Amino acid sequence: MNIKNAVDKKFESMTLKEILKQPVYAIQGVSEGDAVVIKEAFRVSTVEQFAKIRFAKWAWAIQELSKFETNGGAAKDALNIDNAVDKAYENKSLKEILDAPVDALQGLSERQAKLLYDAFQIKTVKQLANQKFFLIARSIYFLALCEDPDSDPNSGI
Repeated sequence: MNIKNAVDKKFESMTLKEILKQPVYAIQGVSEGDAVVIKEAFRVSTVEQFAKIRFAKWAWAIQELSKFETNGGAAKDALNIDNAVDKAYENKSLKEILDAPVDALQGLSERQAKLLYDAFQIKTVKQLANQKFFLIARSIYFLALCEDPDSDPNSGI
């Protein structure tokens, strides 16, 4: 098994746990300049920290649940993600939130949104949800839990 198309050549021989401790530019396609921008925006410098950026996780979760969204049904307050989106988006559908600017996510500043655009050309919540570098980092993070025979990857259940 190899993930040569996911990590930069210099990191290919490392275990997943070792890759997590490497700089963000260990992910193939992320430049050192992009890593500097990401560090400036979110104060993260390793693949593991990058995998845990809450805004990317929220965007992904909103996208996945939007696939099951229907018209009508439960009252609008039944599903409350108000702590994940700015006030202006609290009564929007998940699909509408996906089309919103990335700074519709609560706590993500206009400055951070600009830096995300500078590094990865991300404008919308949907683009953040589908950004391959975040998805690669998150995948490495979750599969790294399976590398240690003494740890139980199901312990987080």
